Amino acid sequence: MIRAAMEIGATQADFEQTEEEQMTRWDVALPGDVFWELANDRALEAAREGRLQDLSMIQFRQALFLFEEGRDHTTMLAESNRTRLREYEVEGVVRVAILSNGCCEHCGSFGETVYPIHRALTEMPIPRQGCTYSPSRSGGTGWCICMWAPNV
Repeated sequence: MIRAAMEIGATQADFEQTEEEQMTRWDVALPGDVFWELANDRALEAAREGRLQDLSMIQFRQALFLFEEGRDHTTMLAESNRTRLREYEVEGVVRVAILSNGCCEHCGSFGETVYPIHRALTEMPIPRQGCTYSPSRSGGTGWCICMWAPNV
């Protein structure tokens, strides 16, 4: 979990301090709970400061954590995608495309579908329900790797 925490910008010292604080509060500090608290703290900070790319990456890592735990990750992955779209919108992008290369056959039917950004934010078609992609390290299915890209 320390590696996951470092992927969101935390240090080993941050992890150890949060672990110690949780031990004081609850007499137990599970590594996943320590990671989740650090991720939430960094997500709130990124949101307050308008750092949408950082926020999207933290949400993505939280989704991956849930997926690796065998828990429902789709809501968090959708939030990561929504934040990425909001970032594009702030940058003045008006049209986005879904890139589905390398995902599953089900997602491949998207091709490179283009959406006006406001419609993409409303419909949120990815992550796609029914995705069967399986990253090699987990063995689970349903980790949709479709992504948004500006359509210029």
